[in-house]
Amino acid sequence: MKKIKLALFIFLLNACSDKTDLQKIIYYQLPLPLLKEPLSTEYTQTAKTLWIKPVQLSDYLASSGLAYQTNGVRYVTAQRHLWASPLDQQLQQALLINLSHSLPDWFLSSQSINTDQWTLSVRVNAFQGRYDGSVIISGVWLIQHHDQMTKQPFYFELKQIDNGYDALVFTLAKGWKEAAKTMAAVIKNQSGK
Repeated sequence: MKKIKLALFIFLLNACSDKTDLQKIIYYQLPLPLLKEPLSTEYTQTAKTLWIKPVQLSDYLASSGLAYQTNGVRYVTAQRHLWASPLDQQLQQALLINLSHSLPDWFLSSQSINTDQWTLSVRVNAFQGRYDGSVIISGVWLIQHHDQMTKQPFYFELKQIDNGYDALVFTLAKGWKEAAKTMAAVIKNQSGK
């Protein structure tokens, strides 16, 4: 009888406990780099133009929850840890700002401007934390100018310094910045500028 009373007491105690923290939804935004100097708003007629097309995502990344790989073949998306705005928009905005740092003499836009522009298309296949404490970012990007095209895959694996979703988002942002640097180097090399 004592065991039944003890079990009932524990059950009632758990039922009355505050579970609001477990039901709380938390939103995340990729941190954007601060601009040391404002970007120029005046460009010469000879400035090269780069149209950064909307970033395409694998289906499992298109949900509002942060993605996590739980083993070699299983992926989950968080139900209470969500992106504050659609991930594809956050990635395009971060890419625009990161490339602006690396290509200061270029006019960068998220919309098509003219016919003599360079075009950058990016597809992200992986953008998640992983069970071993790593963060994985991978995909493919294509830079195009008239009949000149370069298609290049990218893969970044970074170690998360701390546990938790905050550390995951900061590490994802760091990896995305590295991807942008790689893209900028190839764009500079191809354009001769």
